[in-house]
Amino acid sequence: AGNQVFDSALIQPVLIALREAKRRGTGVVTTFRLRTLPKYGGRIVVFTYLALELAEKWEQGLKNLGEEGERFLADLQRYHKNGWPQTVDPLRGSARADHVYALRHLAGWTLRENEEHFQTMFQQISQKGLWFKRSKEKWAEWALNHPTGDQLSMPLFFDLV
Repeated sequence: AGNQVFDSALIQPVLIALREAKRRGTGVVTTFRLRTLPKYGGRIVVFTYLALELAEKWEQGLKNLGEEGERFLADLQRYHKNGWPQTVDPLRGSARADHVYALRHLAGWTLRENEEHFQTMFQQISQKGLWFKRSKEKWAEWALNHPTGDQLSMPLFFDLV
């Protein structure tokens, strides 16, 4: 293909790294440092790959809650025909608010469990005071002072800390 950016010999180490990330049970997150082909300048590119999927340790955490946690997981998979979280439409969510919340929780948990992959970027942004806000009110205040042109009826609120 005319749009190949990296040497095809790199696919095996990339797949091994992804498999190892899944085996750890904290989500499929890994960071790669790859050199582009000479026609793209032979540059070193560092990127982090995250696939939001059911993580063994996250799932075990819910099971550790007892019967209620196990029942929730079973209901989650039954409702989504054993395809959760992949079967949740990223734009429309799910008819079940608790299932959307579980997806949000899994995403935040995966980021926290793999913070070393995101730390540099998050630290830089956090130090500038641009990302982490402690409350919805702080986000509202920030949104008013930093207009983006987006007209949101309600400011975004992230609780990743």
